[in-house]
Amino acid sequence: MEGTESHTYHIGIETGGTSCKVGIMRDFGTENIVHSQVVNTRRPLDTIQEIIDFINSFSYIYNSVGIASFGPIGLDKSQDDYGYVTTTPKVEWQNFNLLGLILSGIKNKSDSFKVAFDTDVNIVAQFESDYGGHKDANGNLIYITVGTGIGIGVVLNGQMMHGLVHPEGGHQKVPIHKDEVDYPGVCVFHGNCLEGLCTNVSIARRKELADVEDNKTISDDDKVWDFVGYYLGVACSNLIFTMSAQKIVIGGGVMNREILYDKIRQHCFESLNGYIKHPRLASVEALRSFIVKPSLENNLGIIAAAMIGAKQQ
Repeated sequence: MEGTESHTYHIGIETGGTSCKVGIMRDFGTENIVHSQVVNTRRPLDTIQEIIDFINSFSYIYNSVGIASFGPIGLDKSQDDYGYVTTTPKVEWQNFNLLGLILSGIKNKSDSFKVAFDTDVNIVAQFESDYGGHKDANGNLIYITVGTGIGIGVVLNGQMMHGLVHPEGGHQKVPIHKDEVDYPGVCVFHGNCLEGLCTNVSIARRKELADVEDNKTISDDDKVWDFVGYYLGVACSNLIFTMSAQKIVIGGGVMNREILYDKIRQHCFESLNGYIKHPRLASVEALRSFIVKPSLENNLGIIAAAMIGAKQQ
C-alpha cells in the first residue's frame, strides 16, 4: 500500500448543512492535509457515499478517522442512537446512522484503527484547546460557530462536555433587542432563540434577500449587524456566567463580517456589568484577547477532526 511503511494516515470529516469536507492527514500536524475535497450536502446516503468514495480512491492504510458532525447527534454508546444524527432540522438527515455508514464504507483500516465522533464544535473546541493557537485557555475553552446554524462546543478541564447528549447552546434564549421586538426568528424549533436570530438565514430574512449569499451586499453600517452583535454578546456573557471558560473562540461564515467581533465584545462587557471581577473581563479592550477568532482560517474542521481522531486512545 502506498506510503504506509513510513507514514501514518488519518481521515478528517466535517459535515455541515450546506457542504461537507473530507481530508487526509499524513502523520500529524496542522500543515499535513495532503488531500481534501468539498462535498455538497444533499441526501445523506448520496453525500456520505461521495465522501467514502474519495477516501477509498487512495491506497493508504488508514490509522484513524475523526468525524465532526452537525448536531444533534447520539454520543451515548449505551444507547441505540449512538453515532446517529438525531433531531436535526434537516429532515432527510433525521435518525441517520452517520458513524455506522462511514465506518462500514472505509476500506484499508489498520488493525489499531481509532475513531473520534462528536459535534463539529466540540471537536474544534478540543483542537483549539490542545493543538491550536489558544492553548492558553488551560483546557477551558468554548467554541461558537455562526453560519447556517449556531453550534457551541465546550471543553472544560481538558475534556469535551457530554451529559445527556452534548451542549446545544445555539438554542438558548436571549433578551430581544428593543428595536426588533416583533421579529419572530427562523428556528423551526424555538423561533427566536440565538440560532433563530443570528444565522445567515435569519440575516437574509430580515433584509428580505432571496439567498444567504446576498448577505454580502449588506453594508457594514446596517442595523442588522448591531442586532447580531448584541445577541452573540449576550450569549457570550451567559456562557461566561455558566461555564467560567477562559477563552471564547467564534468562527463560521457569518463571522467573516469582521465588524461583529468588536460589537460582540462591547455587548458582552455591558451584559456582564462588572459582576465577575477578573482582569481578562475588566474592559472591552481586555475582551480582545478573550473573545477571539479561530487559529486557522482554512480547513479548520477537517484538520481538527483528523488530529483529534489520531490522538484517540
